[in-house]
Amino acid sequence: MIEKIIYYYTSYKIAIYAFIVIAIILICKYFWKKYNNYCNSVSNQMTIDTDEIIPDINYKIYGPEQVHHIFWTGGYDSTFRICQLLLIQDRPVQPIYIMCGNTDSENLNHPHRKNVEKEIETMKDIRYIILQNNPHLKNKFLPTFYVTGVKKNYQITASFKRLHQQLGYFSRNVSQYERMARFSSEYKFPIEVGLENCGTGLDEATKGKRIGQGTSCRIIDKLPIQYKDLEIFKNFRFSICHLTKNEMKEIALKNNFFYILNITWSCWYPTKEGQPCGKCQMCIKRIIK
Repeated sequence: MIEKIIYYYTSYKIAIYAFIVIAIILICKYFWKKYNNYCNSVSNQMTIDTDEIIPDINYKIYGPEQVHHIFWTGGYDSTFRICQLLLIQDRPVQPIYIMCGNTDSENLNHPHRKNVEKEIETMKDIRYIILQNNPHLKNKFLPTFYVTGVKKNYQITASFKRLHQQLGYFSRNVSQYERMARFSSEYKFPIEVGLENCGTGLDEATKGKRIGQGTSCRIIDKLPIQYKDLEIFKNFRFSICHLTKNEMKEIALKNNFFYILNITWSCWYPTKEGQPCGKCQMCIKRIIK
């Protein structure tokens, strides 16, 4: 009888200890995931892939104020702008790719887009092709800044939420544009965005509140009071917002770089085989099938 009591007591203690260990592991995993959501970091954090650094190339020949800083994803619009700057205007380019945590939601359980790996692969392919065909651009196509952390800014986050909730702009309380706005607020130079003339999203929100053309196109200084929250995009430059995708296609064909746009990637949720899903908004809006 005593042996049975000891056995059950020992088993009970083991079960309790096991429960405590599992609980501690789960709690640690939760906080590890929470604090590694670097889209809400203590500072902007960037890294460079050393594979993109070409030996003996002087990337500092152009001062940072001479360089066009641009958000790039390997998608149609931002790649068009990269090509326009390099291949038509012969201008130096600093690509910036935001890859931190969940770029589309503050909810850690929100489904992450599955396209980061594919976007990076596409950007590297495009870089290789451009430089293979245009080796004179090696010191003008700077290694991409891969953003692994975006500094918290509760005012910008609140402004973005008001734009969504009160004015009906954007499809979510938090999206890539909110991350981009926070990153740009801490960045030293204006950043171009690959925004097309589409009438939705950021174009819808800023249409009629922009001034200037090309690299000078930006949010107006004196916004009407009801649109004051759009100031979070004051460091954006809307260089191609006057162009539609078809107009970009015509420019690309005329200047012989449409073959590069053909390998761009837009899908948010690629299949296991690495093919476009054909169902997400980016696939639906894409003009290259």
